[in-house]
Amino acid sequence: MLQPVSVGSKTLADYTHICGRELIAEIRELAKPLRGRRVVHISATAFGGGVSEILYTLVPLMRDVGLDCEWQVIYGREEFFNATKLMHNALQGAPQDLDEEQWETWRRYNEMNARELSSGWDVCLIHDPQPAALYGLVPQKAKGWVWRCHIDLSTPNPQTIARMLPYIADYPESLFHMRDFVPDGMNGRVNVVPPAIDPLTPKNMALSPEDAAFVCEQFGIDVDRPLMCQVSRFDPWKDPLGVIDAYRLVKASLPELQLALVGSMASDDPEGWDFFNATIAHADGDPDIHILNNFNNVGAIEVNAFQSHSDVLIQKSTREGFGLTVSEGIWKARPFIGGDADPFLYMPFIWKPEYASLPSGHATNVFAALVAVGLVWPRLRAIMLVYALIIAAELAIGALAGLSAVRMVRHWSHAELFRPAKAVAVIALTLGILLWLGGFEVIAGEFFMMWQSRTWNAQESAFRFVVVFALALIFVAQDE
Repeated sequence: MLQPVSVGSKTLADYTHICGRELIAEIRELAKPLRGRRVVHISATAFGGGVSEILYTLVPLMRDVGLDCEWQVIYGREEFFNATKLMHNALQGAPQDLDEEQWETWRRYNEMNARELSSGWDVCLIHDPQPAALYGLVPQKAKGWVWRCHIDLSTPNPQTIARMLPYIADYPESLFHMRDFVPDGMNGRVNVVPPAIDPLTPKNMALSPEDAAFVCEQFGIDVDRPLMCQVSRFDPWKDPLGVIDAYRLVKASLPELQLALVGSMASDDPEGWDFFNATIAHADGDPDIHILNNFNNVGAIEVNAFQSHSDVLIQKSTREGFGLTVSEGIWKARPFIGGDADPFLYMPFIWKPEYASLPSGHATNVFAALVAVGLVWPRLRAIMLVYALIIAAELAIGALAGLSAVRMVRHWSHAELFRPAKAVAVIALTLGILLWLGGFEVIAGEFFMMWQSRTWNAQESAFRFVVVFALALIFVAQDE
């Protein structure tokens, strides 16, 4: 038998205040025909990483709606996890494929785990590539099979995906986080289901500023100085070395800045310690760089505290399967900066794709600039107020113009009432020209170089508004 994972108990009722009674009732109603069905989740590890984080919540909630749900972990030694880590990297685009010995190791351990998998399941959900061969080896052990892919397969190593595809293509059902992650050649039904955080776990529950500061202080953080933080595994795809480089660029202008790199070491990631040590070496003894993991007693509460206390949260990933830290940061209402690899771009700043094609040093400069902006975000409230006033002015001008148009139509045949309505229309159209010509074309275009921006360039749109308003003003200003 595979290794069972013990999980706590949860109930959907606890989430009523977050998602409402209607959704909870709908989930329970949909689950009624499935009561008693036996479901098993198969994964490579029970701790570290997004898969285990999701399953610790998902499995007890599936039980709560009446499913007989279990979670089991496959067996594997260092040789197996070395091969699967290489496979994971190659499937996300790394150039090195597994050699024949490593492919044979992967197949051999899958055959062993297939023998250990018990029979009689209604549904077997296989998570990620590590146990992906189980369906082809023992399809009779479950009535239904689902392959749940948690990694970015948008640009895989061609040799690796070609060898992997025969093992995953025929799964009756497959689940991916994004449509872009689905490889060509999947024969079963493909479902796109983004992952989600559990807002009630210790990692995401509400934490007071005082409690967050107290926890951070225990790890050497000066809570009175600005802090930037990345929470992730220590591997090349998360680019912690690039985060340190960006931190150093920002620190040159903001000497009081601190950096926290917080992660967990997973049992299915044998190269994690190598990259953790490489990250420490790259920090070069900087006392303001704090590199922590679960072996430093950093658990869910501590991660929550670092995220809640940080002035800026970052995720400088070059490949990202989950992006859960994005949701965690937004849930905690913290400024968040992420690379364009983050699939769920909820953050207020987005690292533009064109930067990803620049030399790495330039990309780091751009990321550092975004971090700097994030750190001074509280000081930008005046600018946000200006934005709000501009939007309010646009709405007021539109409402005034619309109201005057309605009044002119209503009093078309009554000159004594029509003229005041027309005067209001002239005022509204004149204000519109002043706003879009003066505000956008002149001030934003010339003083703030709006015309140079690919994203925020509203020059053409503003010019169209000015032309429409001017033509309308000329027409309305004519004598009756």
